[in-house]
Amino acid sequence: MPFTGKLKHCTSFFTAQTQFALYSLVSLKNMRVLGISILLLLCGSVVAQDNPYLPRFGLQSSGDDVLVYWSTAGGFTCADLSVEFGLDSIIMEAIYRYPGICGSESVEMSYQFLHRSVPENRTLFYRIDLGIFGKSKLLSIRRRTIRSGFRIDPHPAGPGSIVYFETTGSIDVEVNVYSCTGQNLRTIRKAGLRKIALSELDLPGSGSYILELTLNGVRHRERFLYTAN
Repeated sequence: MPFTGKLKHCTSFFTAQTQFALYSLVSLKNMRVLGISILLLLCGSVVAQDNPYLPRFGLQSSGDDVLVYWSTAGGFTCADLSVEFGLDSIIMEAIYRYPGICGSESVEMSYQFLHRSVPENRTLFYRIDLGIFGKSKLLSIRRRTIRSGFRIDPHPAGPGSIVYFETTGSIDVEVNVYSCTGQNLRTIRKAGLRKIALSELDLPGSGSYILELTLNGVRHRERFLYTAN
């Protein structure tokens, strides 16, 4: 059957145990690039795989805030995009709605939203809602405060991340970085040290590391993930 303009199709299936609803909305420009977007609802719950309209979606902690970033595929536009947030993976609410039309008819477009003053020491859940075009996968991030002795921002960690220490005055500070097998990779000792860039630690590459901070004889140790550029 040839398509003209926008196609709306809705089919319902009923069985003794479940009720399914299938909704799809296809425009010629979106179908040409990405094919048909399908959203399945099973007994009132959304069942969705990675959304083809969002080639990139991620989270990054930054101090007291979380940066939500995403991109839309070339050839796709949407007027209903919103960022959803929750303290668990079930109850989500919209905390940001993109004003106007999101996306482009020709190129991939990038966007970001800064969620300010997020709750401390909690796992935070985010996803992108594209309205009739479905939802993104669910992502989570944990905001850690500096009460454990130090904090790494942004996190997940990279060469541009900074380690902030809970220090006052000129107390003795010792920093040790270990590989996941326990090998000591770097030791730094300095009185009054307040922060250090991960780029100064000369980490050998992407992977899991252990950072140990000693403040006046009290040790704080934590594992972190590092992604080299």
